[in-house]
Amino acid sequence: MAAYTRQSVFNNGDPNDATQINAEFDQIVLSLDEAFDEEFGHAHDGTVGGGPRIPAITIDDDPAAVTVTPGTVTTTGTVIVDDFQGTGTLTGNLEGDSDGVHTGAVTSYVEGTNVSYDNTSLDFDDSNVHVRDLTADIILTLDNVPAFGSSKLEMILKTNGYLVTWPAGLVYEGTGLAPELGSIDRLIFSKYEGDSSIYLMHTPMVA
Repeated sequence: MAAYTRQSVFNNGDPNDATQINAEFDQIVLSLDEAFDEEFGHAHDGTVGGGPRIPAITIDDDPAAVTVTPGTVTTTGTVIVDDFQGTGTLTGNLEGDSDGVHTGAVTSYVEGTNVSYDNTSLDFDDSNVHVRDLTADIILTLDNVPAFGSSKLEMILKTNGYLVTWPAGLVYEGTGLAPELGSIDRLIFSKYEGDSSIYLMHTPMVA
């Protein structure tokens, strides 16, 4: 975006010249046009010159995919929620108060699932649900754990008799000991705002 540049310098007693004044206003209009231009204007992404970050919600380009009634936005497409923590996708019906101010509720959604069965990484950026079906011993790591807010990652684990080494520093809920695994287990890793610990809750699905 081009910065505003003065076109003339006026001093007391100078004659009012329409050409000079028009040039000044033309430059102001040009600067405003560029500031709001879709391609060259402020991106409002928090970068220098881009303006402060503005959270936004956008919906698929297909207008037929979106129905709006007071208090409800229904879409068969994808809603992109861009906030200060990053970008996520929500699909289905989103309901909120009719004044559009208070926090609404997600009535239905589908969580992304990572099914790389032997992948040692449990990556928060990749998916909230991970499935592991082991074919060898595994050393698990937790990656891209959000620094802010509260987050959960769920894992469905089939050990098939192989050994699991857990990430260091976990707080094991309940017994305080690493879980005794069965054939199929559900494990939830939880990180809470203001607490650097990561908690592990274990529920056997099949003994």
